[in-house]
Amino acid sequence: MTEQSAKLDAFKQFSSGHLDSAIESARLGLRRNPQDVDLLHLMGVIAGQQGNHLEAEKFLRMASRVDQKNSYIWFNLSNALTESEKNDEALQCIERSLALDSSNYDAWLNYRKLLLRLERHSEAFDASEKAIALNP
Repeated sequence: MTEQSAKLDAFKQFSSGHLDSAIESARLGLRRNPQDVDLLHLMGVIAGQQGNHLEAEKFLRMASRVDQKNSYIWFNLSNALTESEKNDEALQCIERSLALDSSNYDAWLNYRKLLLRLERHSEAFDASEKAIALNP
């Protein structure tokens, strides 16, 4: 199986909900290209969905080093860090995600959630307003 076919299969399996098969294909693709940002990102997302937030954090950090301008990587890294209660670092990541793409409704909601956790209520209110403006 080529790197590209492993990648396509990993995403197909993930889309079908076959996470174990997606992981196998992603690992095969990563053996051929350990810097494949899409597969690193996918592995992080799958780990997060399976509740393995430290593993998610590891893969998403690797992906963020390869592609620092992908807002979804920063969004998903923020989610993993939030689940591990690393709130200050999660906040930095969600802010980076929003700086790259301020149209992400879910990112604004997560930003609000983190600000509330940190008892930064007026900023959380502002984040709520931005989310509502995107999705009234």
